[in-house]
Amino acid sequence: KSIAQAVGLPARLVERVRIAALLHDVGKIGVPDRILTKVGALTEEEFQHIRRHPALGAEILGTIGLFRAESLLVRHHHEQWDGQGYPDGLAGEESPLGARVIMVADCIDAMLMERTYKKGYSVEKMLTELTRCAGTQFDPMIAVAAGAWCQSHREALFLPGKSLVPESLSA
Repeated sequence: KSIAQAVGLPARLVERVRIAALLHDVGKIGVPDRILTKVGALTEEEFQHIRRHPALGAEILGTIGLFRAESLLVRHHHEQWDGQGYPDGLAGEESPLGARVIMVADCIDAMLMERTYKKGYSVEKMLTELTRCAGTQFDPMIAVAAGAWCQSHREALFLPGKSLVPESLSA
């Protein structure tokens, strides 16, 4: 939601992005657990399963009238600015703006979070990657806006080892 607002999207689209972002990986229900939890590199066959999750998620959400608009954002949240993403290989503005926002936000989360196959990045390393991949993986306008938001709202970033519960509530 914050990146969508930073980009200057209208309130209606910010809400659509927020909802789609919450549901963006629902298609992973169709990916075997052994692949989702695998430690180490995926084989090409395993990665094919992963590549199907955006389309499956969109298919699931598209059957629910309430989420029909969000289903398009879910389908395209792994498209890349240079056309190297999936499932449809869309490039630039061919991918919906909301999906491009979710893509950047999801990648920021993936970079900052520890995974079975990697340690979480520092905020500085994440910001460097955001800049490096602007114009290839990321919509450059969104990457700049997201980077600026992250720089000025570091306290709001979820980092490994940081509690989700504010200190004032955890006592």
